[in-house]
Amino acid sequence: MPLVHVDSKGKIFTNVVTKRPVRALLRMPTQTLVGSIYLRPDNRLLDELNDSEAQFLAVTDVYVYDETVTTLLYTTRFLAVNKDHILAIVPFEDLEAGPGIGVWLSSLRAALRATEASQGGEQP
Repeated sequence: MPLVHVDSKGKIFTNVVTKRPVRALLRMPTQTLVGSIYLRPDNRLLDELNDSEAQFLAVTDVYVYDETVTTLLYTTRFLAVNKDHILAIVPFEDLEAGPGIGVWLSSLRAALRATEASQGGEQP
């Protein structure tokens, strides 16, 4: 629970919560998202999903692909994702190429790098 301080003029101050960004791939019913999720210092990705106080997961710098991950539908700086609609989630750095995914994963990484480079963003 954040500590709240109200000064003499009525301005409200709360503690700043430091979070670390984790690039992740989120599989949704009809789309696949790649974006940054912010975790509290001692939390894992699973801990953020299990946080019962928040129904939505904030995702930034999001690339939204169709369900086959062959077409980039759009990008957005912010997307609030209903956690009930997430089918699977994995930190992008943990994705490894294997039979059937190697070409797709390489293509996805290359597409993300190209898109982010053209927009001046970070590379996954």
